[in-house]
Amino acid sequence: MPERFVVPTPVKLTEQLSRRVGVMSLIAVLALSLGLLSDSLTKLLATQANISNLGRSFVAQFDELLARTSGDLAATTEMIVQSTSVEYALRTALERNPPLISLKLVNLQGVVTADRRRMGKGETLIKIAQPWIDSIRKREQWISRVYTHFDTPTVDIVLPVINEEGGLYAALVAQIDLTAMWNGVVTIADLDERVGYVVDSEGRLLVYRDLSIVQAETNITDRVGMTPVQLSSPSLPNLTIGLEGGLVVAFAARFKSVPWYVVVEQPVLVAFRTFGFSSLLYLVGFLVTGIMLLRGRRFVNTALVKPLNQLREGVEEIRQGNLSARIEIVGVENNEIGTLASTLNAMAERIETRTQELVRANTAARESARLKSEFISTMSHELRTPLNAMLGFSGILMEGMGGQIDGEARHMISRIDANGKRLLALINDILDVAKIEAGRMEIAEVPTCLPLLVDSWVVQNEVLAHKKKLDFKLELDPKLPQNILIDKERLTQIAINLLSNAFKFTEEGQVVLCVNHLGEDQFMIQVKDTGIGIPPHALNFIFDEFRQLDGSTRRVYGGTGLGLSIVRNLTRMMGGTISVSSTLGVGSVFTVTLPLKPLSQSALTPNI
Repeated sequence: MPERFVVPTPVKLTEQLSRRVGVMSLIAVLALSLGLLSDSLTKLLATQANISNLGRSFVAQFDELLARTSGDLAATTEMIVQSTSVEYALRTALERNPPLISLKLVNLQGVVTADRRRMGKGETLIKIAQPWIDSIRKREQWISRVYTHFDTPTVDIVLPVINEEGGLYAALVAQIDLTAMWNGVVTIADLDERVGYVVDSEGRLLVYRDLSIVQAETNITDRVGMTPVQLSSPSLPNLTIGLEGGLVVAFAARFKSVPWYVVVEQPVLVAFRTFGFSSLLYLVGFLVTGIMLLRGRRFVNTALVKPLNQLREGVEEIRQGNLSARIEIVGVENNEIGTLASTLNAMAERIETRTQELVRANTAARESARLKSEFISTMSHELRTPLNAMLGFSGILMEGMGGQIDGEARHMISRIDANGKRLLALINDILDVAKIEAGRMEIAEVPTCLPLLVDSWVVQNEVLAHKKKLDFKLELDPKLPQNILIDKERLTQIAINLLSNAFKFTEEGQVVLCVNHLGEDQFMIQVKDTGIGIPPHALNFIFDEFRQLDGSTRRVYGGTGLGLSIVRNLTRMMGGTISVSSTLGVGSVFTVTLPLKPLSQSALTPNI
């Protein structure tokens, strides 16, 4: 017998708690990590802001100097064209611009036509093959690489000189002292281990505290891995490899007057010096959080998960029928789980006691039912023997075999015969009920010709139809097989009971017997009538033993209320179902559905 309640497969609490603790740990770690990352990013942004401000300040300082020098040189080229004395124009420019070491006027053939220098300084070698010649011919300014001249960092700037007709006249070569810029870069390097240097737009090193690296024509893109343009991006901290190695925060600021960049670097470790205490706090937070989560998980496992598992195992053992099992939980006797375990133990003890009482009562009830069934069976046989004798004698008298009888005597004998048959039918019903309750009713399937069996039902009930002047119709499905395997006696008992009820409770109209094919493995017997019908409330108990609609029905129509109960039990024993639909005052429809087991003609026994 299937269980009424199905216990679902439990999801282990340890798994749920492990997942929850894992999620909590992950959230805590993520929160601390985000805090650490946010603090780190703040430090990096602050460092980049500092070095970018330093670079921009440096650029602003020397941009002014270079812009002024470039402006004076441009003015000098105009003065050369307009003045009758080139020497005067060169001398005036030198006096106005202290960074200028020398000025030369060179024609397009590379010949120096005028030369003005400060005392003891200025020695620029002018060659026709120098790259500035091509730039001048394109009327573009040209800037040389930084070089040393008498231990002075120097750079050459060459400007085209355009005559009044717009033609290229000559080139003005200016030798500029970069000592101030050099010292400024060295000053940057003295601040918080920062490193400063100047590069051109292609990344070639122009100014750096180590002159040998400058003279080696070092390109920072090869060392740093980023171009000056990339380093000048202010959006995010530029973390890269420094010019001197190691991870640094770098920023590049561009000069406005020349295509140069000043790059400022600061080691990341230096930038994070003030970050040590915050890191320690975060580390302590990690450790404390981890310890609390581990201790919390251990506590939950000891105080909750383990006792609950013991509780579940004990309850499961009791559920499976071991009522003598008791739940033992150690360590939590005084808390809610311990109280629950004690309550369940007490409940199991009461259930065990009650179950033993019920077993004894059930045993006694079974024995009583067995004795009752045996008594009813014995009494039924004892009653049927003299009753059959009485019916036999009444039949003999009705046939006149015992002598002639008058009309009144014949009427009384017919009453005796009719009531005797009713009593015999009642005894048979009681005997069937007793057999069903005792489990002694057997289903014996035999080969049967279904159409012939159905015809026998019709013949048996035609007398009732004729007596009550009712239409009796048969609807036999031609799709039904001729031969089937079934208990024809029990099937006949079902059909006759339903038809008898239909004729009993129908005063006018018709009774219809339908036998239909429902598929390969089922067929249906349906009895329809136009009788008194069944009230809706009575549909719930219509198949119960000794139940009728009400007392008036019993008085008017008679009966014991066993017929439909026997029909339902026989239908179930044969593997079928029965249902009823009814409308009060209109009629009722009883439907029996049974398994269909077709047979071939050769398998049919020729009795029916």
